[in-house]
Amino acid sequence: MSVQDASARKQWVEDDEERRLRQSQRRLRVVEQPPARRPAGRAPGGAAPPRRTVRINGQAPAPRRRPERADGLAGRPDRPARWAFGLGLFMILMAVVTGDPSA
Repeated sequence: MSVQDASARKQWVEDDEERRLRQSQRRLRVVEQPPARRPAGRAPGGAAPPRRTVRINGQAPAPRRRPERADGLAGRPDRPARWAFGLGLFMILMAVVTGDPSA
């Protein structure tokens, strides 16, 4: 990778991050505060001060779902059976090879 390619990729990544930040900021809107707001600290009576309300407009894209590993095994039971059969043959072979013939 040349220096120009690395620089172009870095610029592209920075531009992409800025674009995503601008898009997410467009969806946020601050709702006006109630007029009787006390400074930081506790409100009268020991209650917590009111919080600022932010409304999020729009809908986030749904995350991609990946198939679970259990689905792969349940869908193809011949694979674990093949591995079990192969392991059994290997164990028999090892018993024959390492066994004492006089026993």
